[in-house]
Amino acid sequence: MEVLCDGDTCLVGGVGVFNPGFWGMDSKQGKIYKIVFYLHSLSSVNISVSLASSDRLSTLAITDLIASACDVSNWTKMDTLLEAKETNPNARLQLKT
Repeated sequence: MEVLCDGDTCLVGGVGVFNPGFWGMDSKQGKIYKIVFYLHSLSSVNISVSLASSDRLSTLAITDLIASACDVSNWTKMDTLLEAKETNPNARLQLKT
């Protein structure tokens, strides 16, 4: 995982982490990907889950998850489905707040 914000180079729309997989994630247009992760927070959260091109110029799939503080006060399993809008052999998974 790498941090999406390093000093003055933060991405528009929030900060977070991305995972490029092993030599990129091969996303296919129209394919649905199930994303599962665990979340813990002391306050409410709005987290953006997306597949993006490695050059950050194209968002292949995106969804926003909103959880109240009481929903994520303990480690909570979160899951969502993403449908890729285009094919990209070097996609990456991004989580941004």
